[in-house]
Amino acid sequence: MFKIISILFLLLSLLKATDVSQTSQNIRSYPLLADKLGVKASYSIINSGLDIFSVRSDNNGLASEHGSLGNMNKLDLSLGYGYSDYLSFLYNFEYQDLDYASESLKNKKNELFVKVNIYHNPSAFIDTFSTDFGLILNSANDLSIVGSSLGISKMDDMSDSSFYMRLLAGSKIMSSVLDFYLGLKFTAVDGKLDGISYDRNEVALNAGFQYTIELGSFLIETGYEYIRLFSRDIDNGENSNHVLNLALSKVFSQDLLMFVGLKYYTKQYNGVIPYLYNEKTKNSFDKKFGYATLGLIYNFDFNLDGLNQPW
Repeated sequence: MFKIISILFLLLSLLKATDVSQTSQNIRSYPLLADKLGVKASYSIINSGLDIFSVRSDNNGLASEHGSLGNMNKLDLSLGYGYSDYLSFLYNFEYQDLDYASESLKNKKNELFVKVNIYHNPSAFIDTFSTDFGLILNSANDLSIVGSSLGISKMDDMSDSSFYMRLLAGSKIMSSVLDFYLGLKFTAVDGKLDGISYDRNEVALNAGFQYTIELGSFLIETGYEYIRLFSRDIDNGENSNHVLNLALSKVFSQDLLMFVGLKYYTKQYNGVIPYLYNEKTKNSFDKKFGYATLGLIYNFDFNLDGLNQPW
């Protein structure tokens, strides 16, 4: 009887959807709500007291001992705007303070993308197809490194720039949403190690899914992404990565949402912050990495009079 009651409660909770414009994840097939300007702020961390997935202990101790990544603090700020029912814009800024070898690497990431919905049929099982076109810029401060197993004393001009395209498909099942995506990313990497240039170009294939389910006033988001790298010119390097994420959000209203989450990489930031990975550092980035996140989303009414067109 208890199981039957539990199942009925679950089904009833799924029948009442809360339509929110943004969630904790930026990759989704559905556009942001028209005339909404969303602001998302989050803080992420990993340290000795918050060792997500036992990352630091499994990575052989301190980052300075093996030239890899250790503690991290990250601030993430995003702006998302639904220009119309078929066109959305999103800008994302991240500031990361990472323990790298014996120094603190401060990475700045800027991302801007446009989402265009190319198909929408509410009666179809897969009711939405959309495309994303985006640009990502990563850059970091120069580093002077002492006592690292990397065998590097100075890192200069560390940056990368990427252009990407994604095709996304979405399906709404009761109060859950399933998004699939497939994308290509073209990246130019800059960087000098002890005065030697390690510039290169690479291509990445990204494929994955996001599944979001509503339980009462909560959203549970799970996702997986596979990254496959090509044309890297790095001998015997790691050419793939697997990324998992999980988030629990409390929906206070259509305009206010708070979330906590976890993110996990099987090969640290391989394919995510491309300039970190090169011929010299390749053996340091075959380890896992993960962190915890706390964030808040708020959406404002924002109407550009006369410019929006309904579907």
